[in-house]
Amino acid sequence: MPLFPICRWALCVALVCQVTRAEALSPELIARLRAYHPETSNLQAFLAELAPKLAPELLQLGTTEIQRGGPLHQTLGPGVEGKLDAAPESLPMVVYKKEEGRLPAAFILARHRGVLPSEMVYRFGLRNNVLRHPLISQYFELTRPTDADPGPWGADAIRRTATSFSAVDMPFGAGLFGLRPSYVFGEWEYVTLPNGVCMAALTNRPARPDEKARLGRFNDKKGRERTLDGDYYEAREYRLTNLLLPERDETGRVRNTVQVYFVRIVPALKPGTDLRGSGALARWLFARGAQEAVIVPIKLTREQVAREQALAHRR
Repeated sequence: MPLFPICRWALCVALVCQVTRAEALSPELIARLRAYHPETSNLQAFLAELAPKLAPELLQLGTTEIQRGGPLHQTLGPGVEGKLDAAPESLPMVVYKKEEGRLPAAFILARHRGVLPSEMVYRFGLRNNVLRHPLISQYFELTRPTDADPGPWGADAIRRTATSFSAVDMPFGAGLFGLRPSYVFGEWEYVTLPNGVCMAALTNRPARPDEKARLGRFNDKKGRERTLDGDYYEAREYRLTNLLLPERDETGRVRNTVQVYFVRIVPALKPGTDLRGSGALARWLFARGAQEAVIVPIKLTREQVAREQALAHRR
């Protein structure tokens, strides 16, 4: 039963980005992900061990400290499974302190019932799903997912890659803090492991000359003509990773997905300007933006899950 969206451009405060291609996870973390089994593994212990180790690699945190959601032994401690069905704004979430020029990195945990990771993983990059987000003015799937060398994931893993383009509008007033509407060229990486664990990750990169020429002019989803480097500035850094773990439900059947969603964004700025992060309002906006970047996609994903399940039930 396939479903769902991913509105990665979840920002209440505007944002966008640009980064180089994500590096592969360390062999240690790949081994731990491969060792997870929904029938026998302790989910709480697994999340408590893996999420703090994955965050520095997936978000490139360095020594950044936690601003909200710590200490981790409480946020991810015993009983965390019972919090995964909460409303999006009440889910377990960790927000790191804002670094200079960046919105805070963050990750959030949630459960999606009645759907497996394999039914979700490729839908994070689908056009109709992405366009549901109110800040996305256009989205193009430049390539469809194609098979790629599994590399360090193991010969029995399925790895696929794809490329996408998106244009992201900014909320009203965001320009006061240096944030500008942005375009993003991103590389998707989809991984499916034999144990049912899946990952869908997007890392943006600089646009190639031929891509900019081809998409120099486009219509937004309201039919207005837009131009790159005119109406939108090239994104600076955008790093999103959806880790999807299969989970047993109350009957003992493996039918649910637990999602750990990692987000790191550097806003797009007008050339020659800096992100203005001083002042109480700016600090609030940055913290709020980090939270919205993880809360809104979870909300939209759940809505799409419910929509697909309702359709399947009527059939």
